[in-house]
Amino acid sequence: MADSTVRPIDQKSIDPLTGLRVKKIFVKKVSRKTGKEIWHLKWEYYRHRKTLSIEEFYKQNVGKEARITFSGVPQPKLIIIPKIN
Repeated sequence: MADSTVRPIDQKSIDPLTGLRVKKIFVKKVSRKTGKEIWHLKWEYYRHRKTLSIEEFYKQNVGKEARITFSGVPQPKLIIIPKIN
């Protein structure tokens, strides 16, 4: 029988507020021309997990409105990014 090994969870992708693994983070911006809301993809698990941790992302985007999709949770969570010490 093959030896199955469990990979450790990458701590850079864990949300410090909820303890869940983050898949994607969209940040809200309002267009200057049309005044409409635009949601930009700013962090994605497969693209940014090695270079930018969730804590670093939160520190760079304090006070912005974000829509966070967690792994295993079907609905994204809408938050205003708090200041983390």
